[in-house]
Amino acid sequence: MPLAESAVTAVIVAVFLGLVKGIDYLLSKRNEKNKPLPGLTEDQAKFLSEAHRMVSDIKERGTLTKDQEVLLDKIMKGVVHLDELHSVYDDNHVPKWYVPSDLQDKILKILMQVAAMDDHLDEVKEGQGALIQKISELISSQQLMTQRMGDLISKLDSLNR
Repeated sequence: MPLAESAVTAVIVAVFLGLVKGIDYLLSKRNEKNKPLPGLTEDQAKFLSEAHRMVSDIKERGTLTKDQEVLLDKIMKGVVHLDELHSVYDDNHVPKWYVPSDLQDKILKILMQVAAMDDHLDEVKEGQGALIQKISELISSQQLMTQRMGDLISKLDSLNR
């Protein structure tokens, strides 16, 4: 059994060293450019800075402090959470966050139809404006006709007397 425990310990140490090297690489790239990594919030940049400090301490001392162990635990939990987020598959074992190309094509066609409808909507608005103008002219014409009919009725009344 001691051999199995040694193997598990070796795997844990290898994973830890891999994480340390990965963080050290990211932070060294960041320091080379002397600007924050794109897409990081201030809290994330601070977290990575603390991780870099931890890596430096490990290189100097060869051991972890209690704070570094807590930070390493946070890193491991974050990695596990990230893996859980990206390890969601549908019935065909395709990641759920993946949008198939045929669905992308359908979405594009629908968006193009909406854009075409938007172009035609402007034409409809112009047609409605012209229609409202014609209705207004028709109402005005009917008012004039009603006045003329009233005048004709008055003339007829005066002629009949």
